Amino acid sequence: MWRLILLGDIALQRDCVEVRRLRAQKYAHLLAYLALWPNRARSRSELLEIFWPDEPIENAQMCLRTALASLRRQLGCPDLLLSGQRDLIKLTPGIVTTDVHEFERAVQDGDPAAIRLYQGSLLPGCYYDWALDEANRLDAVYEQFVNRPQRLSQAGTVLPAVRTNVPASSGVRHRLPSLISSFYGREQELGELQRVFGGGCRLLTLVGLGGIGKTRLAIEAGRALNTRVALAEFASVTIASEIPNIIGASLNISRMPSHDLVERLEVEISQEPTVLILDNVEELAETWDLGFVEQLLARVSSLRVLATSRIPLGLKGEQIFTVSPLSNQAARSLFLDRARCSLPDFAESGSLADLCDRLDCLPLAIELCATWAPVMSSQRMLDALSNRFHWRKTRNRNIPERHRSLSAVLRWTCPPDGELQRPLRDLSVLLGRWSLEAAEAILGSDSMELLDRLQDRALIQVGVNAGEHAFSILQTVREYALEGSSEDDLQPVRERHCRFYCRMAVGVARRHPIDPQGAFKKLDLEQQNIFAAFDFGLRQSEDLIDIVIQAFEATRWCWRVRGYESKVREILATIANLQADRFERPLVALVNRARANHAVNEGRFDDALNHCRAAIDVWEAIGNIEGLSEARRVFAVYLGEAGKYEESEEMFQLHLSGLIENDCSYMISLASFAAMLVESKKNFEKAEGYYAQMIAFWQAVPDGDSHVAVVKTAMAGCLISRGEFGIAEEHLRGAIPALSNHGERIREAMAWDTLAAALDGQEKRTEAILAREMAGRLRVDAHLVLNSVSLPA
Repeated sequence: MWRLILLGDIALQRDCVEVRRLRAQKYAHLLAYLALWPNRARSRSELLEIFWPDEPIENAQMCLRTALASLRRQLGCPDLLLSGQRDLIKLTPGIVTTDVHEFERAVQDGDPAAIRLYQGSLLPGCYYDWALDEANRLDAVYEQFVNRPQRLSQAGTVLPAVRTNVPASSGVRHRLPSLISSFYGREQELGELQRVFGGGCRLLTLVGLGGIGKTRLAIEAGRALNTRVALAEFASVTIASEIPNIIGASLNISRMPSHDLVERLEVEISQEPTVLILDNVEELAETWDLGFVEQLLARVSSLRVLATSRIPLGLKGEQIFTVSPLSNQAARSLFLDRARCSLPDFAESGSLADLCDRLDCLPLAIELCATWAPVMSSQRMLDALSNRFHWRKTRNRNIPERHRSLSAVLRWTCPPDGELQRPLRDLSVLLGRWSLEAAEAILGSDSMELLDRLQDRALIQVGVNAGEHAFSILQTVREYALEGSSEDDLQPVRERHCRFYCRMAVGVARRHPIDPQGAFKKLDLEQQNIFAAFDFGLRQSEDLIDIVIQAFEATRWCWRVRGYESKVREILATIANLQADRFERPLVALVNRARANHAVNEGRFDDALNHCRAAIDVWEAIGNIEGLSEARRVFAVYLGEAGKYEESEEMFQLHLSGLIENDCSYMISLASFAAMLVESKKNFEKAEGYYAQMIAFWQAVPDGDSHVAVVKTAMAGCLISRGEFGIAEEHLRGAIPALSNHGERIREAMAWDTLAAALDGQEKRTEAILAREMAGRLRVDAHLVLNSVSLPA
């Protein structure tokens, strides 16, 4: 037998099983209607008139058949309804009982257990006339019962008077709606809300974007509180004078003249500690009409208020709690739950996680999208999201207009003609997380005030990263902000974005010798915006192209040692395809260098050497000694890679002769020369001499330990080739920690691979396997840095 709970909540219990969600809320109300009067058969026409009054008769009949079939299936009771009565509907006796019947029997017997059974009003949140009438009747029965000073049992003995102050653990005090749908995630938020409210906070406002789940979180938090809790809904209220009536209704106080109601409210709330959940008060907060709430808090010390709003209330003593999107796991669970309400066998696929990410894990976006489950797979929904988000509206008709689409939510928060629309649009060119300096570069001198106002409305997200504020914009908000904007509109903003991030990239690269880990961390954090700046700038004027290439050359080695090789090659290919004949000569030389590098990547060594010669000719023509020296080094390296070892050594000697010995630039070039000697002539002895010279130099230079580690790794390769495995291992054991400390993932992976070879030479098989596994993990980590985020097209 199923036990149907209808007082204060709605749920089904049987044995150790409890069900709090049926396929649809209307199905639960239909079951409640039949169970409340189990001995009374209902005609189908009566049920159609009550539950589907606005549907055409054919549709209504289909809805009723579907509802009854669903109830049989969900309760596992094929014989839920009496058979043999085609036009009459009646529950089979003994299938379902209710807590209402238990309560009324206890009242009739004078049993104090009636108080425990009465967990709250009947079917909260159900507004059918029959439900409201029955709720009022049962409330009156309960009030009469608890106010009787003494009662006689059936045996004639006097029972003790019932205490009206129900224990705090009783659910009688919760006047919250019955929500049939399941609740996912938010464990951390619920714990934090309990901690804050338990710590003396009296006015807490849940602030967040519309549809992010503020109302549901407030209700679930209210259920967990050990006190009387009532929900007052203000979504459609715009007049301050209505506030007392709405609060009064939430406490079951009938409507009366405002003066009397205010006094009665204060008296009623003062009787016991109370938490009022004021839901959707942004309209009133926008017009500063919440003074009554502030006065009520001042007059009733036992009152606490939990409000939900898209903007802070601006009241004295208010504490703000920003509601964030769901975790991806919770978002997937929510999506599947809602999708299977309309298509029970909706399949979970690998694209579901990407779909939830694309929806920013916003509960409203997920619920809207899930309504399309009967006609679209999750992959098809993900593909459709590329067409902006205006199609993301619900197929359900019982959703409030303000939540029927994401655009409806955002139009209130940031009207298309409002003063925040343009700054939000401009900030939307920023990707991932970005700094205050980036916002200042985009918005100018008003950035602080604008960021504050945008954050108040939850249009931007704010977090703390390494002690610094980091901002971001949800993809949903970005698409709304950019909708209707042309590339011409965004051109000046993108130019400011490009110049700022190119300057930043160069500055971070220069900071690397002083703070290598900090520099790499900054580049990883900003790589989306830096690469977007590179991609944009290379399609613009010569001025921006020059800035981008300079920034790219300054940071290219950083990207490579962190594992961004594929993106480096992509940028090189873009530069190589530029029409260099329209540029000034220094830029022509840089383009030719990029062309040479790109040609080597494709194995076209003759083309690479021709591009190197062209670059050298340009530097010689304009008399740029620094550019000429670097071009010769690159030329020497590519000659070696092309197998022209004699010419490579000659070019290296020419290049080195133009540098000062025992200078950093000299030592860096010497490393390339030594590597060529090893590769070409297998001249390990000469190369090792150079390596020893470099190690001695870098050991004497402040912050030279990463160079020492790189050279030791190269020297270890020579030693392995000569069979000196133990000495090679010693060099590598010293090099790996330094490379790790500097965050040079790819070089560290190469060092682990080389160590594995040294260990193999000593027949240390197990250690060699572990070393190769470590190298593999480092390469995977390096690729994940780039693959964890999506770069713009």
